[in-house]
Amino acid sequence: STPFSILIPCRDDTERLKHTLPQLSAATEGCQAQWELLVVDDHSGPAEGEALESLLASYPAHFRLLRHRGQPGKKAALATGRQLARHELIVQTDADTWLDHGALAELLAPFAEAETALTFGMVRMHPGRHMASQFAALDYLSLQMSGQALAALNRPYMGSAANMAYRKSRVRDLV
Repeated sequence: STPFSILIPCRDDTERLKHTLPQLSAATEGCQAQWELLVVDDHSGPAEGEALESLLASYPAHFRLLRHRGQPGKKAALATGRQLARHELIVQTDADTWLDHGALAELLAPFAEAETALTFGMVRMHPGRHMASQFAALDYLSLQMSGQALAALNRPYMGSAANMAYRKSRVRDLV
């Protein structure tokens, strides 16, 4: 299997990561490939930075915390993560993204083919109890479904950067 690096940019997201990291740990259980998980801290406050350190210390050594010190922003933090990632294959997700069981394997499977440069997966939103939140989740799902359908027809036009994988040598300037 192809080695990969998981990148998670974050700013003041320790509470969200407390739910996301166990999911990713479970998703990689039994994985035959070498992999690492990089949480890229994009200028979190001092207390939050300490909380991130404490959280990551409870995971194996291949869960690493990187401090992005350049220009603030998600795009710049991801560039720092890609630069410091040990592997060519990058899985990119967000601190609040929950991947369903098997989603990581599904996202990575197309990379068995050398010509695959980029894949997108579905992102599940957790709507609140208010109608507006439920509508937003449904709206986002419909956008993802139309993007997935056109990608299946070899006419991709969009995908969520909250659940994607790519070869860093083939893809430039990603958000």
